[in-house]
Amino acid sequence: MNVGAPRVLHLLPDLAMGGGQRVLLRLLEAFAARGREHAVAALAGGSMEDAFRATGLPLLVTGRFGHLRAFTRRFGADILHTNGTPYDRAFGQLIAATLRLPVVNTFHGMPPGRMPWPRRPGDAAPFLRNRVMHGANRLLTGLNLAEAVAVSAPVADAHRLWLGLPEERVTVVHNGLPTDAFAVPSEEEKERLRAGLAIAGCAPVLIAVSRLVEGKGYDRLLEALACLLDRRPGAVLVLVGDGPLRGSITARAADLGIGGSVRLLGTRTDVPALLSLADVALSASAFEGFGLAVLEAMAQGLPTVSLDLPALRAFVEDGRSGVLLPQGDGRSIAAAVDALLAAPDRAVAMGLAARGRAAAFTVERQG
Repeated sequence: MNVGAPRVLHLLPDLAMGGGQRVLLRLLEAFAARGREHAVAALAGGSMEDAFRATGLPLLVTGRFGHLRAFTRRFGADILHTNGTPYDRAFGQLIAATLRLPVVNTFHGMPPGRMPWPRRPGDAAPFLRNRVMHGANRLLTGLNLAEAVAVSAPVADAHRLWLGLPEERVTVVHNGLPTDAFAVPSEEEKERLRAGLAIAGCAPVLIAVSRLVEGKGYDRLLEALACLLDRRPGAVLVLVGDGPLRGSITARAADLGIGGSVRLLGTRTDVPALLSLADVALSASAFEGFGLAVLEAMAQGLPTVSLDLPALRAFVEDGRSGVLLPQGDGRSIAAAVDALLAAPDRAVAMGLAARGRAAAFTVERQG
């Protein structure tokens, strides 16, 4: 233990396989190696619960205010760190206020938009929840928020506006990758994975890593695959992640007649190894607070094709370390992928540049 180091309690909205949860887990693993004292609480569980428990740090999963407050007090926290959503921020700042603790908040994504005035009776309840949460977050920000951190400049700008914060109140700290994100598996391990996923001999292999939720552009990815298969019949799209859209993605792939060319892997803990099997990584998200999945693919030396999003410009230089598309329809994605596949030397050079750029975004640099 580092004498004098603050004891930090990290509060998450849940322990699902999300970008914010994965980033925090990596940081906690790095901090634990330095002997710092941390604890974790979450308002709900999820698929990452076992991974957080494996750190050996104190962990509590509950949505009950009293239990969270007692846990924070028993741990002897000096700082409460909130993550993710307006809900865990509000919870955390209220708990911290009762214990007279400062709060550090990390903004991982965009704030909720302001809902328009309800036109139908059914819209009234969501409208009121939206306005109450917005008002509560503004009020609590002035109560005990000591520091605010955003994972990208666009996220920082949006939260400054949403919470009415001056520019100097929000610091941008980019997410970082662990050392194993750059580790390339052996050819034997790759062959074993290819056989297990039934992609041995398939070419090209495309991959996308993300939760299966709205806003991630899976319709566009499936349309892109359908277009590409006309030119490259052996193409396979590997989707890593899980979520409520899994059923609709399966149904849409069947409707397009490409079900046999899609691999839905669900949640995996071997993402770097899976990325190493692919020829091109894809992202069709309409918005990214940071774009961790794109950066992870770059760390494996993959050329990436994604929509041109402000957050991605922090590490993707269009045409050099990746491809940023001004238009994100399936046909445009397929054309960009086909152009890379038709120029393998360019694709290799882009992958090498991407890996070099990703090396500037590590946990060591972040922490």
